Amino acid sequence: MMGVIGMALNNPYALSFDGVDDYVQISSNFNLNSDDFYISFWAYLKNSSTYQTLISLGYNSSEGFTIITKSGTNNIRLFFNGAERFVTANEYIDTWLPIILHRNGTTINFIVADEKFSMPYSGNIGNFDFILGKSGIASQFYLNGNLDEIIIRKGTYFLLEIQDNINKYLSEDEEGLVAHYRCDEGSGNTLIDSSSNGNDGIIYGATYVNGSVDFKTKFLDVATLPPTDVTYDRMTLNGKLKEIINYPTVDCKFQYSTNPEFSKLNNINNPYALSFDGVDDYVEIPYQSALIQDSFTIEFFMQLTDKNQIQTFIDYGGYGSNRWMIKRMDDGMLRMIWGADYLNNYPDFSLNSKQQMASIVRDGINVYFYVDGELLHTWSHANDALGQYNLILGKRSDNNTQFSEMGVDEIRIWNRSLSQQEIQNNMNIQLTGNEPGLVAYYRCDEGTGNTLIDATGNGNDGTIYGASYVPGEAELELSDNVYEIQETEPQTIKDTVLSFDGVDDYVDIGNLGNQTTIGTIEFMMDSKALENYNNCFTTNFAGGDNAIRFEENVNGRFVACIGNSSSHLNHVYTNSLMVNTIYHVALVWDFSSNNVKGYLDGELVFDESHSYIPSNMSDVQIGRGFNTDRYWYGNINEFRIWNYDRTQSEIQYYMNKKLTGTEEGLIAYYNCDNSNNDETTLVDLSGNGNDGIINGATYTESPENLVLPITFSKTITGLDNSKPYYYRAVATTGGEVLDNYNPYSLSFDGIDDYVKVNSILVKTLEFTVDLKVYLDSSERGLNKRAYLIGQNNNGWQGYGLGIFVEFETGRLRFEWADNSSSDPGTVSYQLTTDDYDEFLNFVFSRDTSGVLYIYKEGQLVSSFQGNTIINSTLDYTIVGGHFINSVQNSYGKHMLDEVRIWNRTLSQQEIKNNMNRRLTGDEEGLVVYYRCDRQVNHGVLIDSSGNDNHGVIYGATWVEN
Repeated sequence: MMGVIGMALNNPYALSFDGVDDYVQISSNFNLNSDDFYISFWAYLKNSSTYQTLISLGYNSSEGFTIITKSGTNNIRLFFNGAERFVTANEYIDTWLPIILHRNGTTINFIVADEKFSMPYSGNIGNFDFILGKSGIASQFYLNGNLDEIIIRKGTYFLLEIQDNINKYLSEDEEGLVAHYRCDEGSGNTLIDSSSNGNDGIIYGATYVNGSVDFKTKFLDVATLPPTDVTYDRMTLNGKLKEIINYPTVDCKFQYSTNPEFSKLNNINNPYALSFDGVDDYVEIPYQSALIQDSFTIEFFMQLTDKNQIQTFIDYGGYGSNRWMIKRMDDGMLRMIWGADYLNNYPDFSLNSKQQMASIVRDGINVYFYVDGELLHTWSHANDALGQYNLILGKRSDNNTQFSEMGVDEIRIWNRSLSQQEIQNNMNIQLTGNEPGLVAYYRCDEGTGNTLIDATGNGNDGTIYGASYVPGEAELELSDNVYEIQETEPQTIKDTVLSFDGVDDYVDIGNLGNQTTIGTIEFMMDSKALENYNNCFTTNFAGGDNAIRFEENVNGRFVACIGNSSSHLNHVYTNSLMVNTIYHVALVWDFSSNNVKGYLDGELVFDESHSYIPSNMSDVQIGRGFNTDRYWYGNINEFRIWNYDRTQSEIQYYMNKKLTGTEEGLIAYYNCDNSNNDETTLVDLSGNGNDGIINGATYTESPENLVLPITFSKTITGLDNSKPYYYRAVATTGGEVLDNYNPYSLSFDGIDDYVKVNSILVKTLEFTVDLKVYLDSSERGLNKRAYLIGQNNNGWQGYGLGIFVEFETGRLRFEWADNSSSDPGTVSYQLTTDDYDEFLNFVFSRDTSGVLYIYKEGQLVSSFQGNTIINSTLDYTIVGGHFINSVQNSYGKHMLDEVRIWNRTLSQQEIKNNMNRRLTGDEEGLVVYYRCDRQVNHGVLIDSSGNDNHGVIYGATWVEN
């Protein structure tokens, strides 16, 4: 099955250098002189009082380059063509950091972690040996640290593409790949080039250590829309591509099947197993006639320790007639006791190396014992030995001895004898619970409590005596061999930008009338070269400075130049503009108060007075800016002109989103996607008819991070009208299939349902709680509360955290109290009728000054100055249920989904960015992440953050979204 999401890729090793004499030498076959290229790698620097060379080609030659640390510090320097070009402001010690050297045309870009540098370039690069860990001219400047994932690649690439790739494994046949050193051999003196170009290196002294860099996939946000055109033998599948992350081309497709389970993800979180201490721990499953019959199969994952004592790991009545047990003897022998008979021992039995699947099968005559699907032993015995006894795991039941020290997981009991092939097929998959003949199924994933839940729904729950939960080790998948997944042909969705060559390309918009008193201009831009007087836009080309213009210079200065026939002023966005880097630029003006504001990537960079007001917008042009020249070399996208002064929140919310064109206040909107298939016309999508004439500029694919509200569909025919069909939309890029399938949410009945987490999730002064909630309108006006998140079972009177809905008053409340306050800090939001009966995103945050905030769908709706004390008396967290001493009215009917808690205060822009996308689980500051996407009617609310803050579900059920 396809659809693995967000898996960390295996990166077992890195190459370690001792700082004394370790290095790697690679004979040069790179020939980098005539091509654009980039070199990227990960580095881990240890403290040193001398120079350290990371990589070198020609060292200090006028035709070489070296990346080296500064003497006595851990600042990183780039020497290029014989001279020092850049020095990082920060020192880097004892941390992994990505480093990129990028030549694109006449520009050199250098990136170390979050520090970025750019400069014009001219010169040559010679064919020197490529050296890792020391300078290229002498045995000096050795590296004391580690290197990993070294990539050398030719071709023209956006910096965003390069930065994206540095976090991912590249395949061996990537276009332009010159050499790729994964550093994962683990031993030997050869550093393998996995590009298949044969540029292997020789290792001198450097050794392999465990790798620490995680390389991950990224997400595409895809929605599945209802099917249309449904007849007896056909239907049209519909999907929506909601977000694209740094990919210029995406293939959208559908999966469909008659099996309703097909759309589950392959990887199943298996958080727990049961651990038995070998002293007095065991599990007892009460007798039921359906459990143990003449033919049966019992399976479970187990791990026995190699103790020199007898250990009974499964027992049915102990020793005597109509009973049986299987044990490991103190000499390592496996023994089966059937009735009063000791069947043959099997020698050299050991399960202590790792967790393995044990299967006991009786077919009415013989008893078979399998380990990991392989037949280990067969006992022939005709007597039934099937009395009415409880089934025991972990001890001998008739004399309460022979306790086992072991781990157990995934216990399955069948009322038939499975074949060896069935055992092997089921061994590494998580069952649904409704397989034919399955009479009891214990996933062991509750995480707490004394009841071992039967997932078949047959009610054969067991009782846990002493055994405790530990992290599970069984790697399970959902079965994909019981049905066929069919896929449609992919459809390709592309986004484009308008590219200008810097020579004679431009777009003539024409006359947009008088200069508006208030207004906003927004666009995405990507400069290809830093040159003096390059202008990407003007409102009055023929008027020179009597216009609003945007201009760069060779030193990376980018300004809005605004003036009239008398004079003009430059308002500076940045003095360090980088080429091949996408920026969002916004200019907001209110000439009635002589004020202009500039935003770069949504952040305010100037708020200044301005009195030289242009008279009109009579000659609007994109791609050039002053009388007869000043042409722009680069890309432009998402150009918008508004007739009002947009707020920073509006700019931030919409800057990475495609507009519909119907937004109020638009004078002109150019999304540059060539949807009309006309290479000569730039269409104004605002409906105002302000189309532009394209002169030379061309459409090219874009790597921009834009939200694309693009729908796509596919009609399939030849369906069997006697069967229901299930489907989902997915998106594919680079060979990976990614989706955001989230079929379930957690439903609370308003009577006694809740989830308990035996840890405190909010422990810091700063925090953010982000969740989606569905409030049931049938509760409106009732004297009830729906507690969404609470810490400390006494509510605010016990000085805790409470986020809850008062249905009687219709208020959503957010309370935080310290250890001694008699009254909490409280902020609330008055719900409207539109806030019920649909999922809405609400965010609750607290900053370092104690201010409490509530956001609804990304918009701030309420705030309050609270206290600044951290509560230290709390002991657990409640999700979705009771809070005040289990009082009945503290329950309320609602559903929860996508619950995230952070140990920091998210900005409004971060909240908006995360609002409609699934997280990976490893985001900075994420304490807990409940995706609520498991179709299991009992057990555990899984924390996908990796912090193991799993919750125990009491009554709440999974419902399909």
